[in-house]
Formats: sequence, C-alpha cells, structure tokens
Amino acid sequence: MRLPQRKLALFLRPPWINIALTLATLLTCYVANASSTKNVVDDTLSLSPIIIDLSASWAINVGPDNLLYVTHRSGLLSTYSLSGELLTKIDLQLNDLYYAGQGGLSAIAFHPNFDRQPWIYLSYSYGSKTANGLKVIRVLLKNAKPESEQLANPSTPRALNIDGVAVSETIFEQADLRSTAAHYGARLAFMADNSLLISTGDGFDYREHAQKRTSDMGKILRLTDTGEAHAGNPFMSGDTFSQRAVYSFGHRNPQGLIVLSDQQIVAHEHGPAGGDEINLINSGVNYGWPVITQGKDYIGSLISPFTEYDNMEQPAFNWTPSIAPSGMIFYNSEVIPDFSNRLLLTSLKYQQLHSLVLNNESVTDERIFFANSGYRMRDITMSKDGRVFILADGDMASVFEVVMQ
Repeated sequence: MRLPQRKLALFLRPPWINIALTLATLLTCYVANASSTKNVVDDTLSLSPIIIDLSASWAINVGPDNLLYVTHRSGLLSTYSLSGELLTKIDLQLNDLYYAGQGGLSAIAFHPNFDRQPWIYLSYSYGSKTANGLKVIRVLLKNAKPESEQLANPSTPRALNIDGVAVSETIFEQADLRSTAAHYGARLAFMADNSLLISTGDGFDYREHAQKRTSDMGKILRLTDTGEAHAGNPFMSGDTFSQRAVYSFGHRNPQGLIVLSDQQIVAHEHGPAGGDEINLINSGVNYGWPVITQGKDYIGSLISPFTEYDNMEQPAFNWTPSIAPSGMIFYNSEVIPDFSNRLLLTSLKYQQLHSLVLNNESVTDERIFFANSGYRMRDITMSKDGRVFILADGDMASVFEVVMQ
C-alpha cells in the first residue's frame, strides 16, 4: 500500500507502551516450545557440546590465533582452545558497562591485520538506566604476541601469555542515548580497507530515529579502524559526526552483520511480531523501518500501513512469523558439504540453525537444521579449517561444535 509523501510523517510517531516491552521479551526471548515447519532438513549433523555452564554470553568468534573467544555480558572475555579447554578469563574493566535487559558486553571482532596490529574490537552498552547507549572499544591484551611468533610452536596458544588488558581505546560512543535496555544492534564487521561496520538498533521506544540521518540509532555505521567517519560514507557533508558516520539507515535491530569476499555486506535484523529480515546493504540506502514492515506491534496493532514505499529498499528475505535471528556467517568451506557456500544464521526463538543461498541480489533455498534443539542459539563462528561452533545463551550458556554423524 502506498500513500502520498506528505502523509508519511503520520506513521513515524512511536505509540509504545510499557506492556509492549514486556510482551516483546516474552515473545522473542522465551518461546521455548515453538516450531518452524518450513523446509525442515532430515539432519545428518549433530551438536556436540565442548563447553558448558558458561555465564550469560553474547558472542563467539574464532580469532586469527585459532582460539575461541567468548564474550560474557557481565564484562568478561574468555578464550578457549578449539577443543573447549579454558585458557584465560579476562576482566575487561568496563567501568561504565550498563548490564541490564538486552545490554552488556556484546560483539567481538579482530583487526584485519591482527598479525601486526593485534587489536580486539568489542561492543557493549554503557551508561545508566535513564541514559545509555552503545560503545565500541578496541583493546590490546597484555603480553599478546603476533601470530607469526607462534608459528614455530603452534601447540602453545598465544592466549596462555595473556594476563589482562594493556591498552583500551574508545572507537565509538553513541550520541543518542535512551532510557530502555533494548535494541542495541551491536554487531561489528570489517571491510577489506580496514574500515569498521557497526550496527545500531532503534532503542525499542525510539523507532522514528531509524529514519533520521542525524541520529546514530537504527543504522549501520562505517568508521575507520581508529574511529573516524569513513571518507567514502554517503553523508559526509553532514554537520554532525553521527550523520557523517551513517552508511545505511532505516534499521530496527540488526544483530547479524558480515562482509563477503566480494565486499557485499549482508545484515539481518529483528522485526517486531513478524518482519525479520535479511538485507543486502549498500551505501546510502534506506531500509525502511519503521515506515515499511511486514510485522505488527507486539500488541497486534499496525506499526505502519506500508509494506513498500518510494526510495525504501525491500528485504532480500523475510520471516513472518519472526524467528529472532542472531548470529550469522557465510560458510566458505567444503568440510561440511550441507553448509558449503551458504549463509548460516542462528535462531533464538525456534532454537535452530537456518541455512540459505545468496545468489546475486536474491536469498533463497532456506533449509533448517537442529529443529527444536532446546538451545537458544545466540551466535555462530567457523575456524580456518571449516569447523563450525554455535553459542547457546542463557544463564547457563554452552558452546557446541557441529559434527557429521
């Protein structure tokens, strides 16, 4: 449905009420027995636990040193061998950490030139109950050695030499703060030129900010590796840093963000009740939220009458009802044939793994693995040799390796 442009502003008012936040939590975070019946695969794969009884965790990533890094929402960072042996647990000393609701320590990424510049990038929510937002820092760990120094003795993990944080630098500090503990986005990804992509959410109660290019909510931002707005960004003539940092806008809560080898950026985001999306991200493009959506408010009311609108991009893939997508990778290995050259993303709501084909500008051929696993699948990563690891969240989080039966 389309309406004249002058009527568009009528649908940007946020009609949220307190009960909506409660329902959102119930519907998207604690649906334990729901099942998706679409394209269910007869599993030839299984989940093998390698780490159990973790504190509440958000992200997992195999580092350039071939170790598993796990972020814990309370502000700790743990490293493990790929077999699950705990090597270190580091207190990041995040004195301004706001750990509440969906907030806390979140994503982790590694500098593309980690061998020479062993920076680790981390996102977390900072501030207070009445004024909080997203922050991104980069850290150097004490006694961290370049990967090249380990090649002579690869059996000695670099992390065994770590005893804390040596240097911490702020890369990004969100200017638009909120009084909610939800929708931070918080994913990080690097491009080939070392520029850093950061996803930010709409803060739940501030959805109209996603359409404001002067706001840093509901965006994908592109910065240099040291935190400046990238010179190639589409709105570099803007008066504020927030505007100059914007790469794309009109996002709700993007929690999947990857860059393919051809530099195509792929993101997915949570819709409300329906309207979860995969988007192919391009510079300066408006992805529509909250003006266009296939989802409804959590109390059943319309958010917008539009599912399309002029100069707003349609999703490459949509889930209605929602699956609550979380982590995502592109599996570029032949080790697990069922996954080869496919997007893999985890589902919190249906507790399963979704696999899709990305072909030019289309996303098709959805397949589902580990349906009704019983684990809220929060994140996914892969090693250099094609092994796949999945993080299940909750107060007693676990890490599983995907194995062929």
